[in-house]
Amino acid sequence: MAASGSSTSPRRAERAFFGGMSALIPVTILLGFARTYYLRTLVGAPSPPLPTFTPLIHVHGALFTGWIVLLVAQARLVAAGRVDVHRRPGVAGAALAVLMTGVGTLTALQGGVRGVSPGGIDPRRSGAACWWSLRAHCGSRSRSRTAGSPSPTGRSLW
Repeated sequence: MAASGSSTSPRRAERAFFGGMSALIPVTILLGFARTYYLRTLVGAPSPPLPTFTPLIHVHGALFTGWIVLLVAQARLVAAGRVDVHRRPGVAGAALAVLMTGVGTLTALQGGVRGVSPGGIDPRRSGAACWWSLRAHCGSRSRSRTAGSPSPTGRSLW
């Protein structure tokens, strides 16, 4: 009897953690981007005024918002015990991740060209940080693959 209680308690705690985080992340994103993106037309012009959005910024916003919607949906499916349904959008999630990487990089580069960047950071530094983190990630993935070392999860997307 005690053994079954000890095995369900960590599982319950794990579900509570992931359920709570999947609820907290979209709230944090909404609060962080409400004034500058999601509710921009409702809250009035900030000071100093924000630059005009390009179609690429809207695509970026839609893809990254979609990623958060997928996160919440996936967490809710697992919490409801529907792991079979949770596994179905795997390829779509991977495709979304690839699109996010490309569009995120293009958005950062376009910001550098337009002279805008998040948080008032020098646009050249913002774009360079994005480029180098992408390069370092892809480089580390190819090095680990050529060395034959498996990914930490035992699965690889590459």
